[in-house]
Amino acid sequence: FNTRPFLDSYQKNGKQIRKTLKIAGEAVTEWDFSSTHLRLAYHIEGHRAKSNLYDLRKHLAPELNVRAVIKKLINTALNAKSQNDAIHSVSQWIARNRKEDDTAFPDFKKKDLKFILSAALKEHSAVKGYFCSDAGMKLMFYDSEICFGVLSDFTEKGKPFMPVHDSFICKASEGGFLQDRMKATWKLVTINYG
Repeated sequence: FNTRPFLDSYQKNGKQIRKTLKIAGEAVTEWDFSSTHLRLAYHIEGHRAKSNLYDLRKHLAPELNVRAVIKKLINTALNAKSQNDAIHSVSQWIARNRKEDDTAFPDFKKKDLKFILSAALKEHSAVKGYFCSDAGMKLMFYDSEICFGVLSDFTEKGKPFMPVHDSFICKASEGGFLQDRMKATWKLVTINYG
């Protein structure tokens, strides 16, 4: 039985559409991990992460403080082997987006991205060793362990749910159970691997 067409359809839809889903006739709720990989790095290193890890306002002029670009650059840098690789990749991503809609983002140059990355490294100095060091695979492993733990908890209880990247959809009535399991599994993984 091939579930891929169904999984593709609900995973590709935005949160607004996913909110209309029903499980066994019941409305759903969706919970996710915020800034998963960067937050994992903080927890593994024993540091508390602030709530908005993509906020670089104290380091950047307003024209450079574009959240979508900062988020993309930080996450790319966590997976890249070098600063040049991260900057090149994000530069290409911006060009593709601007080709579709030239108002999507400012026309950032590589020097702008280098400055933004420098600001991110200052802001996240407690975990700067994770940037541009090919740490992404390690962080993805931890992420998958957390997701597997949540999946196992729901499966063992016979509760239906749907994973979406770093979030989970379940019956609204089981949202509390989901939040508890997400927190417990996060803590277990970061303690075991930290």
